[in-house]
This record gives sequence, structure tokens and C-alpha cells, in this order.
Amino acid sequence: MKSLPDILHQHFFPSHSVFLGSIPSSALFFTTYEMSKHFISHQTHSSSFLAIAHCLAAGLGECAACLARVPMENVKQKLQAGVYRRSLKTISSIYAQFGVQGFFIGYLTTIMREIPFSFIQFPLYEYLKRRWAVHMKRETSSTECALFGSLSGSVAAVVTSPIDVAKTRMMTAHLSERQMTMTQTLSAVFKEQGIRGLFRGIVPRVTWIGLGGAVFLGGYETAKRQLIKLNLPQASSNDLLKQNG
Repeated sequence: MKSLPDILHQHFFPSHSVFLGSIPSSALFFTTYEMSKHFISHQTHSSSFLAIAHCLAAGLGECAACLARVPMENVKQKLQAGVYRRSLKTISSIYAQFGVQGFFIGYLTTIMREIPFSFIQFPLYEYLKRRWAVHMKRETSSTECALFGSLSGSVAAVVTSPIDVAKTRMMTAHLSERQMTMTQTLSAVFKEQGIRGLFRGIVPRVTWIGLGGAVFLGGYETAKRQLIKLNLPQASSNDLLKQNG
């Protein structure tokens, strides 16, 4: 029978690690995304190039964010799977067997999942926000941005669900097991469980990401606009109008 500390570490710490990991990863993502979007979009005045600019900026943002996200995900996944019972034991065991690179197992797989996700979510989000502003002939509100964030996130979640299943299996594999590539993992899941296996957990995934997209992007837009009102150098009012125009 598990002790109370073991239960708390297995079930509380994973959630706690997600929270801790989301702070630096979100900061890295949005800093990189906004800077890249600003730079790329200003290389041309063509409106048709905006989607490409948003894709490239989102991809670069995810590459930066995963530097903080993947180590926390590795620890969280192994705790949830019961590979180890304590967070410190998990961290020390990963480091002892693989060194620093052990915390980045699944980095490329995560990038391969997150970049397609962002390639769908952010251009769709920016498009919905821009078109709605044109239709309403006013700036898109933070509440509307939250709704568009939820919708675009849900669509992206459905499309990238198989990649998420593969990433989870790779991260929950015991350290002594042979590491498979994403393609090999997808093939193994399909052989074992068919199409349904590739979309396992899609309902909670879409629900969670849809809610997260609303909070994530709605909150970010609110914070960004407050900073603009305070005349802080985070963004300019002209940039905000261009995003909605």
C-alpha cells in the first residue's frame, strides 16, 4: 500500500509541475512569437503573407517554449506512470542515467507535435480575430479573443491528437526500454489499437485545450492591451491595430 507522501507526490506534483513549467514556457513562447511575428510581418506589406508569418513565428515560439516545457513533462509523465514515486528520485535517476540530455527525451517529438499544433492554432486564431474586427468595424474584445482562442485550439487539438498519443507513450516508457521514434510509436499504436488508439483521450484533450486556449489567449490579449495603455514597450497601439485590421 502506498504511503500518503507517495500518493501526494504521484498525484499532486505532476499538476504542480505543469503549473511551474507553464510560467517560463509561456514567457518564452510569447516573447519569441511576438518578436518573430513583428519582424517577419514587417518584411512585406502583403496581407497574404500574414498566415506564413504567423506560422513561422508560432514555430519559433514553440521551439523556445519547449526548452522549459519538455523537462517538466518528462518528470510529470514518469511520476504519473508510476515509474518513480518521488520527484527528486525521478530527477536524480534521469540525470544519473542520461545526464542533462535525459530531461530532453521527447524534445524533437514534442516539437513535431507542437509546431503542427501551432501552425493550425495561431494562423486560425489571428485570421478569426482579424476578420471579426473587419466585420464589426472595431477592435476585437478580449472576450472574443478568448472564444477564438478556444475554437482554434480545439481544431488544432483534434488534428494533432495522434502525435500527442505517440509523445505520451514515448515519455512514459521506462528508461531501460529501447527508445522508439515517433513514426515507430505511431505504427505500434495503430497495430495494437487501430484508429481509435491514435485518438485515445481526444474528448478530454479537446475540452482541456479548448478551455486552455480561452484562458491562455484571452488572458494574454487582456494583459497586452493593459500594457499598451500604460505605454510600456511590450507592444505599440499600431501593432495592435495591424493585428486586428
